[in-house]
Formats: sequence, C-alpha cells, structure tokens
Amino acid sequence: MNNKQVLMMAAFATLSATFTACSDNDDDVSSGGTTVDPSEVSFIVTSNDLSKSLRGGSRMKVFTDLNTPKTDQLVYGDSSNTAVAYSVDGFTQAKYNSQAGFYTGYIYRQGSVDESKGGIGSGKMGARTFTYANGKLTVSGVNVITNFGNVGTFGNYSYAAMNSDLTVNIFSAAGAMTTWSAPDLTKYAVDGVAPVITDIMDLGNNRLAMALYYSNRDSAAVAFTDYSFSTISNVVFDSRIGKVYGAWRSVRYAMGGVADNGDAYLFCGTSDDNNKIGALRIKSGASTFDPDYHFDLYTAGEGYRFRKAYPISGNKYLLEFYTEKTAYGVMNTSSKFAIADMENKTLTWVTGLPDASEMANYSVGYGDGYDGYYYLPISPAESSSTGGSGSWHHAKATRATSSAQPTIYKINASTGVATVFMTFSKNESVKAINIIKK
Repeated sequence: MNNKQVLMMAAFATLSATFTACSDNDDDVSSGGTTVDPSEVSFIVTSNDLSKSLRGGSRMKVFTDLNTPKTDQLVYGDSSNTAVAYSVDGFTQAKYNSQAGFYTGYIYRQGSVDESKGGIGSGKMGARTFTYANGKLTVSGVNVITNFGNVGTFGNYSYAAMNSDLTVNIFSAAGAMTTWSAPDLTKYAVDGVAPVITDIMDLGNNRLAMALYYSNRDSAAVAFTDYSFSTISNVVFDSRIGKVYGAWRSVRYAMGGVADNGDAYLFCGTSDDNNKIGALRIKSGASTFDPDYHFDLYTAGEGYRFRKAYPISGNKYLLEFYTEKTAYGVMNTSSKFAIADMENKTLTWVTGLPDASEMANYSVGYGDGYDGYYYLPISPAESSSTGGSGSWHHAKATRATSSAQPTIYKINASTGVATVFMTFSKNESVKAINIIKK
C-alpha cells in the first residue's frame, strides 16, 4: 500500500467515525430532522438570469414561511442585497444538507467561467459549497471534478457520483472534498460489464444503499455500504423491475428515496418491457428487496413512463412522467406529474400545473418536499448554451414566447392539486428550492 492509499484509508476512517456519531437520530433518515410549523421554516431559492442561462451565474436567497404565498419576487435580480449569495459559475443542480447546515451547487461545463473571472475554469465541472447561518449563505469551498451525474446528501455530507466509473466525490460543510473509488464493486461485474452508481440513499444508522446501473441488463441492483464507503456488505438484484435509472443528457435523476418510516423505494420508469415499469421496496433495516412488495406503475400510469421519483413526506413520492407514451429517451420531454402513494399503491395525477402538452416551452427546476406538500419550480425555457434550441433539461424546449411567469407551485400530496406558491420577476429562471429542515 502506497502513502496515498494510507492517507486515503485514514481519511475515510475519520469520516466513518464522524458519520456514525451523527446517525443515531432516525428523524434524519429522510426529512433531515423533525417537522416544525411550516410558517417558521426557511428555504433557499436558486435562480439564474433567464436571458443569460447558465452563463450568468447563480444567486441564492433565503426566504421564510412555507404557508404564505409570495408574488413578483427577485432572487437573481436582487443583486444589491448583501444577504443574497452569488456564484459566478451557474448551477444546474443544488442540494441542502439540513443535518450539517450547508448548501452545494453543482456546475456543468455549460455554466463554468474562466478562472480570471472568478470561476472554476471554462469547460470544467465542479461544485461550490456554502454554509448556512442566520438566514444567509457564505461560500466555504470551491472544487473541480472531472464528471458527475447523480447528486445528493447523506449524513453530514453531499456528494456527486460519476457517470462513467465507480467514483464518488464527497463534500463537507467546510468545503473539503474527498474522492472515493469503489474497487469492490468491480467484483460484481456482469458478463464483464461493471456497474455505475445512479443514486445513493441514506438508510440511517451508518447505512447507505447505492442504486447500480448495468448497461447490459434491465433489472434493479443495489449495493449496501456504510457512511465511509469502506466495505460493500451486500449487492442484491431483482428482475421484477428494470434498471433504476433516470436521465436527461448527462444528468442522472433520483429514482429512489427513503420514506419517513425508513423504508426505501426504488423505481424503474424507462424499461422497454411494460412489466418492468414499477417500484420495489427495501424495508427499514433490511438488506434485501421485499419479496411481497411490487407496485405496477405502468398500469397505474396509464401506459406512460417516467424519469424522476422524489420523496415528499410520509410514504408519498412525486413522479415526473414523459409527456408521450412512446418517447421516453434521455432527450425526450417529461413534465406530466403524479403523486404515488407507495403504501396503498395508488397514483393521483397532479392538476393545476401548465398543461403537459405545453411543457416543452418550460424548464422544470429541482423541488423539495415538506409536511405533505411538494414545492416545484417551473420557469420559461432557456435557449441552449450549446447551440440550437433547448433548456438545460428538456431537449425539445424552445424559448417560451408567452407571458408566463417563473413560478414555484405547491402540490398537495393528498389531493394532487397544485396551487401557486411564489411568482418571480419574468427575467428569473428558478433552478431549485431547498427547504431547511430542522
């Protein structure tokens, strides 16, 4: 073992001890903490300049009160407000770790800026971390990474998993980055093809479940490890659903999540086999799929497939379906939404959002769930920075010519009814809302 490997093992031993010490509170499994009155809850809105897309950078502003609607708000346009944080590199994805109190913005090549202008470097990919205190975000670290797809949080950390290999970059609140590679997973190659990681779910109690994608097979696969990633304890497969994989271009969307009771659900929304569109369950504390649970989402979804699945609260999830039954590739448009009740195996179509037939003219940002509601940003689509038409996650999108306002909708997880929660100045492009869960 060389010196670099020794240092890496020591670093992960330290991480493991830190993670284990913070993993005893079951409230932190999916919600990030206990539920408080929504009127007292703060949240971060991330927005770009609509006319500049990712090239104008991102601003982040903290608001309070998830109950009271707000109109004509400024985030990117509130540039003179010292409480509004700014990144010269534009973010496409953003995550907030409520347990450790920090925000991570993720940068694709289309949004990176030259180092001479304060960016990470043109054409590079990376992440910026910000600590949160007293209603304000303060930058704590800037890191450059080579590639990433799926992002998220666990324990006291956020992460970015690579698209092309078994590497995960882990970020701390202090801005430090540790890179982990998964040599043990190469042992689970199938016919010579090793998997890639498409999602990492925090099971609590020093346990992680990593969704694996094999390019040569259409079935669910999950690897179990601890918060330090030191050992792969088990890998399980299940052919009742297809691959746990959701994507648009190089972005990898969450297709799993942990319910409030600790049960984990994994989803397949894009298999060519109708019988494999569905969801499976891993019961709290288990390391295998529940043989008695299978949710047929192809039938429930009336023959539509889906690319995203996000926890709301309880055991309800928001699914984002494709707008056409026969077009469900990584470049096709999705924005037909439904609430999935995983316990009762029911699906409720969401009403009150822009019509699905018009969604190619909009850009759907990253939402967040809290106390029976899901908060979903929808803005007019941006022109693609790489040429032609398209937003950063809708290949068919064209620049909206209507007078549509950027809006965050509040979706009732019991009824599926969406109402307007916040509207913004028409030059805003709302990328994400991240709720600061106590």
